[in-house]
Amino acid sequence: TTGTTGTTTGGATLYNTPTPLGGYVVQAIATNGAMAGNVLANHTLGQGAYWSSPTAAPVLLQVFAAGDYTTITGVNSNGQIIGTRSNSNLSPQAIYWPSSTGAPVALNVLQNTRTCNPVAINDNGEIVGSLSAVDGQPDRIVYWASPVSQPATLNATGASTPLQAVALANSGQIVGQYSSGSVSPFYLWTSPTAVPQQLQTLSGDPQVYVSRFGTDGTLYGGSGSFGGTTHPVKFPPGSTTPTALLTTTAFPSWEAKGVSNSGDILGGRQVGSNNEGVLLRGTTLYDLDVVVPNTGNYTYFYPSFILGNGSLVLQGASTSAFVWLLATPK
Repeated sequence: TTGTTGTTTGGATLYNTPTPLGGYVVQAIATNGAMAGNVLANHTLGQGAYWSSPTAAPVLLQVFAAGDYTTITGVNSNGQIIGTRSNSNLSPQAIYWPSSTGAPVALNVLQNTRTCNPVAINDNGEIVGSLSAVDGQPDRIVYWASPVSQPATLNATGASTPLQAVALANSGQIVGQYSSGSVSPFYLWTSPTAVPQQLQTLSGDPQVYVSRFGTDGTLYGGSGSFGGTTHPVKFPPGSTTPTALLTTTAFPSWEAKGVSNSGDILGGRQVGSNNEGVLLRGTTLYDLDVVVPNTGNYTYFYPSFILGNGSLVLQGASTSAFVWLLATPK
């Protein structure tokens, strides 16, 4: 793997051999390393699950009602978890768990709501989500000041609609996306009551993509074109102007996905038909297929998350099924 300081060859690794997560998929992480997700059975999401730390045993979450289909979407450092429930007679309904052992509770919703999908919960208990209404209005982003509060729609002045929520920072910053069309702008709300500001691209790029806030409110993503070159970027807290991250001859195109407490930046890139993981550490870029040991049983695909301690949640594949794995740093 070529980086700015030379070439790393052979079996040089930065991580321990990854451990399979035993039939679970991780859907969300908290700033303290807690994780939440779902049981994965026959490629189908099942009961919700919670890990108090990356290496803790999973705790199965209570279901709202028998026959429900549950999807976990967020978790915070206080152990509060959000998601949706649905069944053959019910469109997705927003719910939250006050703790990993508590019973799930329905979130309050606005009148004329058809579906409501919470997307993120921060350490203050604030929640953002996406709402689809039955009144003919375009989809919009909703905000809860706490899991027991009444929701309010975000100010959409100057933004293209429909909108869907993407991410929420502990500082109260919110990111959303125009959810229709081939070029979909992303918007930043510096607070739940602010007017949206469109995130800018690097010069000459048609599109920006963002996915996750760091603990300090920095936003990570990419600037480029779908199916073409993507330049990794970050947005400082409260800023709509991107800062370019490192690219090299060996890594000309990749997108930033998250950051550890020590500053390691996780990313992904498209190489032919394959999705590959990238790690930026200091001034060196690494291919995760090289620096994460492969036992020969798995092929590594797009990494899902990097946790504060630098551990990685990876999506891999065995000979018969997708597998989620945890790789801890050396």
